[in-house]
Amino acid sequence: LVLVSLRLAGTVAASCFMKVEFWSMIFFNVLFTWCDRQHFFPESPLIELTDDMLTTITGLMVFLTVFYTNDCFARYCALYSGTRQVLGMLSDYVSEVVLRIPEQPKRRACIKYVVAAASVFYHEVRFGMEIEEEWRGGPSLSAAA
Repeated sequence: LVLVSLRLAGTVAASCFMKVEFWSMIFFNVLFTWCDRQHFFPESPLIELTDDMLTTITGLMVFLTVFYTNDCFARYCALYSGTRQVLGMLSDYVSEVVLRIPEQPKRRACIKYVVAAASVFYHEVRFGMEIEEEWRGGPSLSAAA
């Protein structure tokens, strides 16, 4: 149970840990805290870093990290839900075609067209381009990569 709860692979936290913004926030927080503890900042009546200020910065960093991770996870859940709905509708359509069309060749043709349309849809979402543009000699996948 502990290994499952500590697993990061395949989670939103893993992608958050790969962001430069996350590690730069951690780095600057540790750097400023260490510099303050070592008294590298000059004593000035105008600027004084107290423990309360560092606690505030740390709390803000934690809040922003949690907020960002939650936002990423919410977008992932919305995308996952939409994808599952499309696949569920595809399954419903196939069941309906099997029930309504008695001829095997016509049934297969209907199902092939819908599966092809779903594949084109996922391809357009993933690569952000129209399939027709690619078929007409537009930018290819190898050029986009």
